[in-house]
Amino acid sequence: CNESAMNRFFPLLLLLCTGHASAAIGSCPSTFVSTRDLRADRRACTVACNTAGYCCTKNTGGCEKLTCSAGCHIAWHTSDEAACVDECEKGNTAGCTFMATDGTQFQNCFGHEMCGCPAAGKGNDWGMANDCSASACADGCRLA
Repeated sequence: CNESAMNRFFPLLLLLCTGHASAAIGSCPSTFVSTRDLRADRRACTVACNTAGYCCTKNTGGCEKLTCSAGCHIAWHTSDEAACVDECEKGNTAGCTFMATDGTQFQNCFGHEMCGCPAAGKGNDWGMANDCSASACADGCRLA
């Protein structure tokens, strides 16, 4: 490779490499789609449910009602809060077993031990005031 050839091609090579590098660093192609992580999102929402006084953390609940954590899951798979609340209302009238539109099955006739709550007492308000309320799942929709 002689010096004359290097002088002619170096600016072109520099332009090509610089253009490519700047497109790859700090910018996304127009077809870029952000990905979300269901487990991370649901975990964060379940923590918000716990902070709001709900203790169930799994796909099981009691009193034939969907839990706040179930609302977190349903919210992830529905288009908006209203659609999530509608799904919760269907689940709350389904009895002990409810199949959500994404195919997840929720079991709603267990006690506090099966849904992740601590033993009754010790600051646990298991019962109609929180996890067994018809509004628990809708609260999960709002917290998601």
